[in-house]
Amino acid sequence: MKANQAKKFEKNDYGVFLNADASSLERFKTYETIVIDAQYFTKRDIELLHQNGTVVYTYLNIGSIENFREYYTTYAELAIGEYEHWEEEEWVDVANPDWQKFIGQLSQELYEKGVDGFFIDNCDVYYYNPHESIFEGITAILHNDVWQSGHHQRWRYLCGGI
Repeated sequence: MKANQAKKFEKNDYGVFLNADASSLERFKTYETIVIDAQYFTKRDIELLHQNGTVVYTYLNIGSIENFREYYTTYAELAIGEYEHWEEEEWVDVANPDWQKFIGQLSQELYEKGVDGFFIDNCDVYYYNPHESIFEGITAILHNDVWQSGHHQRWRYLCGGI
C-alpha cells in the first residue's frame, strides 16, 4: 500500500503547457519543472507553483509575432515574412529597436511575476533572414538589462528554434 501511495505523489520531470491558464494550476503540481506562457498567469499563480516546489519557465517568443497577442497590432508592421506552417505567426524584424525595447519590457514584466527562467523561442529568425542586422538584433535582445542584471545567477535559459 505504501508503494502505491508513494507512486501516487511522484512528480513528472517536466511538462510544456503553452495553451494553459490558471485553471490548470492543480495539474501543474504533478511536475517538477514546467514551461508556461506566464503572460497568462499572475504573480500569485507563480508563487503557488513555487510553494509546491515547481520550477517555472516562461515562454517568450522573440523572433516572430503572433496574431493572438494583445500587442500584435502595435508591432504587426515589423513582420518580415510568413512563418511557414504557423498561420498565427509571422517572422519579426528583431533588428528594430522598438521590438528590442518591447521584448526587454515584456521580459521585465515576466521577471517581476517571479519566473525561474525563460524558454526563448524563434531565435532561428536568422535562418529565415540571414543578415548581420538580424544576428545583432537577436544578440541585443539576449543581452537585455533583465537578463544581465544582478539576478542573472538564478536565471535558466532554454532556446527553441536554433
